[in-house]
Amino acid sequence: MDKIKRSDSGHPSLADLLGLNTLSPNKLSEEILRSICVVHYKLSDKQGHSRIVKKNSKNENINEELGVVIGKLCLEDDNLKSVESLLQNFRSLVQKLEKVDPERMAREEKLAFWINIHNALVMHAAFNIGGERINAYDVQSSILGIHACHSPSRLWTLFSPARSSKTSSGRHTYSLDYAEPLLHFALSTGASTDPMVRVYTAEGIFQELRQARDRFIQTSVRFEKETKILLPKIIYNYAKDTLSTWLNSLIPYQSA
Repeated sequence: MDKIKRSDSGHPSLADLLGLNTLSPNKLSEEILRSICVVHYKLSDKQGHSRIVKKNSKNENINEELGVVIGKLCLEDDNLKSVESLLQNFRSLVQKLEKVDPERMAREEKLAFWINIHNALVMHAAFNIGGERINAYDVQSSILGIHACHSPSRLWTLFSPARSSKTSSGRHTYSLDYAEPLLHFALSTGASTDPMVRVYTAEGIFQELRQARDRFIQTSVRFEKETKILLPKIIYNYAKDTLSTWLNSLIPYQSA
């Protein structure tokens, strides 16, 4: 049995007992997202400001719960004390990102990793990932190459750490070789019209993304008087990017 690293007091830390000190980058991103989601839920105002989202269905027997919408956080002293250990664990996990090298990941690993990190970053300024200071806008626009449905804060873009992390070609050091249109259904900025947050895994990333797309369409598409179909902008952006990807696959590459 491997030895468990002990704290200064001689007792193993919580992270050691849970095996969090030997996590792969993908498992680390999953734990970071789970951790902050638990914190938000425990701090949520459950008296009218949080609600269960259910799947739309014409069949009244289907009552599938898809998730929880948190409308307001209660930041009173008693509530903050109740999540003190959770926040400490979250900060410990985030510190481990400094040693992660995203450039060594396979495409599936990168997709799952950056989705989880992006969604965990929404309520934070930036994370140090492999020595680079990165915020949610950097992940979405410079690394994943996805056009946001909502305009980012001007200060967010002006002081974006990624401005100094680009190569001579203008690409971010960690950017994907090409964008994945399905990411539109996974990235959340906290807006009420955004996809719901869930944890993504490298092993099942494409199946999980397709499921996210299907669920988003089921819960977001509206019909008006049986004559109009109301589509969220996310679906429009997905269709546009999908068409672009399809055309690029048909047009042979020509060197200048």
